[in-house]
Amino acid sequence: MLWIAREVELVVDTDAPGRFTVSGELPGDHVAPRRSVVFDTTATTPGRRVERFRLPGNFKFQLIQFEFLASGIARLYSGRIFAKPLGAAGAWGWYALPIPPTAEGWQEAALPIEPTPEAWTEAALPILPTPEGWEEAALPIPPTPEE
Repeated sequence: MLWIAREVELVVDTDAPGRFTVSGELPGDHVAPRRSVVFDTTATTPGRRVERFRLPGNFKFQLIQFEFLASGIARLYSGRIFAKPLGAAGAWGWYALPIPPTAEGWQEAALPIEPTPEAWTEAALPILPTPEGWEEAALPIPPTPEE
């Protein structure tokens, strides 16, 4: 079924900037990012906050994919999309995003990274010095036409 969407709403709490990306696929096309939004709830309001953003005009899709990335601790409580089916009797409405709840007993996982030993030494990088007789070279880039 083909859909059209206008807006996405997230309920989030972050301690660093986060990015939410919506990717969509039309029939016979491939899934590609259609809208990406960066937000930081710490810059405005501490705690849970509603973030809304518009999708590009006429955002049509058959399959849709959501990706949420954060550079710090982030809590994604819920999300929904304002959409309607095309070619069928249906009105605009809010549809919940499939966000599984985080279990209450979660805990941080330790990464298996060995600590740096006390007796570490610097390593020289094999970068050759620039020769004395070097010259600038123009790149063969044709000029852009006026139109």
